[in-house]
Amino acid sequence: MIRYLSALVLALLAALPTQAAAQAKEAYLCKMSYVSPDNFIPEEMAFWIGPEGQVTVFDAVIRHLGKSPIAARVTTNTAKRLTFKWSLDGIEAAKRGSTTGVTKLPNSRYTATWRKETDLITVRVALEGYDNRPNARGRCAPIEKR
Repeated sequence: MIRYLSALVLALLAALPTQAAAQAKEAYLCKMSYVSPDNFIPEEMAFWIGPEGQVTVFDAVIRHLGKSPIAARVTTNTAKRLTFKWSLDGIEAAKRGSTTGVTKLPNSRYTATWRKETDLITVRVALEGYDNRPNARGRCAPIEKR
């Protein structure tokens, strides 16, 4: 699932009918160099910055849920960094060792901070009801519009 995101992101930029991508001022593809081993954060993600600073995010988890890119809430936007948050609730996944059973995963609150000067990004997830905090870090690169 995660391996195919780059092709998906490029296809989205070429043909995505969503208003956010069509009006995006900037678009970035982020590749993680470190991802905690719990599969809550994919190895790649994309985000779009709209003309008024709004952010839309997309990754393999969002795709797996059958969703289009989703709006994130911007909490910090300075010359040096951009921090944005989004939530995923009601995620279902296959039970370990089962081909038919599913389990509901905890509601997940994502926070991403992108350092504009270095293009470094960190992503953290707060899992409702759990103490562990999956995280990832990597680098983002601009995606050119077609």
